[in-house]
Amino acid sequence: MENVILTSHSICWTEELFRDMGRIDCEGALAIYRGEIPAHVVNPQVLENALFLDKLAHFKDNFIATGARP
Repeated sequence: MENVILTSHSICWTEELFRDMGRIDCEGALAIYRGEIPAHVVNPQVLENALFLDKLAHFKDNFIATGARP
């Protein structure tokens, strides 16, 4: 769906987990924003889906067009 972003969840809660999950989630969101494949893909089959790859290419084109830097 166009308006959905999925992030991780946890079964326990520690300061370290809270810190690291936030960092990893942000890194994944920023990778998508740059048109890159995020590091921790739970469903790797999506990487073979043409619609996902088109969407990723669109994000990459927008990222480049804005002159943003990684």
